[in-house]
Amino acid sequence: MPSPQQRFMKAWERTQVELHGSYSTDRMLALAKYTRETSWSHIITVLLVSPLPCLVITVLSDVIPLDGPSGGIKANKMFQIRQYYSYVVMSFLCAQQFRTSVRALPYPNWRVWRNTIVVAGLTVAVLHGLALWIGFPVPFSIVIAMPAWVVIITISMAIEWLRLIQQNPETGTMVFNTIKVWLVEVLLVVTYPPYYYVFTTLSKTGQMFFASLLPVIKLIMRNIFTLTVVHLSDEMPEVVVFNSEVFNALFVSYCMQNSPSFGTTLMVTAALLLQLGMSLRDVNDAVHRMDKVGRQLAHEDVYNDPSIATPKSSVGAHVLTCLERAEKMLLEQRDALQESKVKTVSVRSSITQRDKISQAEKGGEGKELLKSDSIEKTFKFEERGTIKPYSGARIQPTPEEAEKHTARGVKEITATSLQYVLEVRRLLYLTEFLVLINYVGVFIPLVFSIYMGLMYRLPNRTYYAQLADLTEHELDQALKNVMFNCALKILALGLLCSLLQYRLRFSAIHQLAFVMEKQWPGVQTKICFWVFYNVQASLQHHGFDYTFKFAWLHEDSMADASNTTRF
Repeated sequence: MPSPQQRFMKAWERTQVELHGSYSTDRMLALAKYTRETSWSHIITVLLVSPLPCLVITVLSDVIPLDGPSGGIKANKMFQIRQYYSYVVMSFLCAQQFRTSVRALPYPNWRVWRNTIVVAGLTVAVLHGLALWIGFPVPFSIVIAMPAWVVIITISMAIEWLRLIQQNPETGTMVFNTIKVWLVEVLLVVTYPPYYYVFTTLSKTGQMFFASLLPVIKLIMRNIFTLTVVHLSDEMPEVVVFNSEVFNALFVSYCMQNSPSFGTTLMVTAALLLQLGMSLRDVNDAVHRMDKVGRQLAHEDVYNDPSIATPKSSVGAHVLTCLERAEKMLLEQRDALQESKVKTVSVRSSITQRDKISQAEKGGEGKELLKSDSIEKTFKFEERGTIKPYSGARIQPTPEEAEKHTARGVKEITATSLQYVLEVRRLLYLTEFLVLINYVGVFIPLVFSIYMGLMYRLPNRTYYAQLADLTEHELDQALKNVMFNCALKILALGLLCSLLQYRLRFSAIHQLAFVMEKQWPGVQTKICFWVFYNVQASLQHHGFDYTFKFAWLHEDSMADASNTTRF
């Protein structure tokens, strides 16, 4: 009977999405090629540039100075321009998400921009009508406008793709999976903001314990996201991490900035260290399974080839990484399996090709021989050495027993080698998850801190609750807390990369850059959307009030009543 500890570990492993997938062979080969051919300067450039787009488009939205929301809709013409810009950005990112998730359906850039401009204009018109009807700011305006925005985008997508989906029904499943991602993203939108509001109303002790719920929410959201775009198995780590982890990291940064208490910092640190310890354990288990298959391969003399041998000394043969070794095995197995399907033949011919040409030059009978269809001018076979045609041309199949023996040998090698390749593919899937999670934990606090520093010096800061009343000293103290969390993530990322380099001679940094570069559209769509959305949601003009009192609407009603009484 398993012990409570074993049952807990089994339950824990079932919830860890990174343990239940693997790279495809094509993706593994692409990573091997990228790792082999990409320079370190290129890698560093990719990692430094990746966070910049989300920072640029977010700061640009606050370059336009705004008037106070108390002035009403007519006094906030600049906000209308900003709101249109916001929906252009979000609509474009939404269209990009569909493009990257449903690659089988065409969606040219010019039509994306055309539809984006129209969708943003119609959505802002809806919001303007609501402001005239309900009052300004419209309570929870982004959430209130979401149904209209979704309907307008859906209509534009239907115009583009409905006929194509009817012609190719399989693409309908891909579109439906992408819609599921959309719905889960909406769930993120309605989960975290109320959490943050409750967090800000608690005492320091209450905040410390309430912060422990963040890892639980993140774990639940990870598992929900894995049920969405199942047709994008290779992109699943990107979909999960750059949705659930980015959103979670943003709210951790908000909580650390809002609550600079030692207790909250300690709770977040403890959760991070626990996650790091479990992650390193998972990596160690995966490496152990891979090494076990590697030892089995050694017994089968697979490593007798000097090119894939693991030398005892660092001097001499090149020591292959697990990725390079798996790549070599996979390519060799592909060749072996392909060759096993081609029957070995022996060729006997009464005349050589050179003899045919000689006779053709003499004319007469030789010319007829050259023109004859009964003897071919060239022979095409799989490369198995030199084939010399002799008299009495006939083709004989290889003896049946020898053929069976060859096929059996290939199958035995393939079974063990492919098991090793499978373990490497599982390990790569795991390491991609972990390296992306820790990278998000590094760059989101950095982006958050840079944004807060810039916004503090812009006039619109008075309309953000987290910045309005902050002194410069308080801002510095808040950013120190955020950067402490960032430093912990840098430490975790460094430990993970060092472990993989030591155990496997494998560069996790190359794998990180591989994802950020090769999946640039999908990655940037998610990062930009979540960073941009979170900033918009905290602006007073969008009417987010979790007390649900909406005092400004009552003030407007009283003012209108007063004006009516005067007349």
